[in-house]
Amino acid sequence: MGNGYEKLDCYKASVRLNELVLPLCYELRTRYDRVYITQMKRASLSITSNLVEGYGRISKKQQAQFLRYSIGSCNELTEQLKIFRHDPEFVDLQSIADIILSELEGVTKLLWGYYNYLLK
Repeated sequence: MGNGYEKLDCYKASVRLNELVLPLCYELRTRYDRVYITQMKRASLSITSNLVEGYGRISKKQQAQFLRYSIGSCNELTEQLKIFRHDPEFVDLQSIADIILSELEGVTKLLWGYYNYLLK
């Protein structure tokens, strides 16, 4: 049995985002501060997790609250990637950071669209 949230474009996009972020974190695990990498991973996973948790709530107001959490995690991950992207030690990984930032922008827009839909 499928879950209704799996049909949402913002869910699909956040899963694709995790598929980019998690391998990057794996690549960085021996090259960068472990706490920083863990925080990037947690922020990425939090986007999807909060979306799914909110989807299970009864009221649209509660669903919207969890979407705000997801959007906050998008903002957090965006800032972390921007900082990382400008670190000269990681020039070889800047192109993947740019790809992730582009995907993240799309996820954020989709989440805002769903948020605005819920509050109509």
